[in-house]
Amino acid sequence: CCGGRGCRDAAGGPLTVGAWVESSQHFLGLGKVTRILPNGRVSFDWPLLGTYSYNMPDIKHYGLKAVMADVDGRKLVPRQAVSSESVGRPLQLGAVIEVYPDSVTIAFDGMRGSSTYYQQDIDKFNVKATTRCGNRCCC
Repeated sequence: CCGGRGCRDAAGGPLTVGAWVESSQHFLGLGKVTRILPNGRVSFDWPLLGTYSYNMPDIKHYGLKAVMADVDGRKLVPRQAVSSESVGRPLQLGAVIEVYPDSVTIAFDGMRGSSTYYQQDIDKFNVKATTRCGNRCCC
């Protein structure tokens, strides 16, 4: 799991502490990487199940793939409305433009163009999904 290329998800993408993953086993929901263990295992916190650690065969078995999520652990999808409010910054409203396994492009009102955000940025700037979305698109 954590060889010379670092820890990887089931699709071969990077797994880092703070990253969110989803499983092909839909009952798991989204989980967050909490620790990279020295024995090659990765610990995940599943809000509904608790904390579990997995090796690479487990990660592949459960189909764990990195996704982008808001600060509360809701998966981000294109066209989704979001807000951002952090210390010293006023509330900003925006929309998700594109989503990649390790980043998201968001256009905030009043800003020129759009910007790329990584999971640590989402957490730092308190980005929250403001609309509920289904499996494929937003309402």
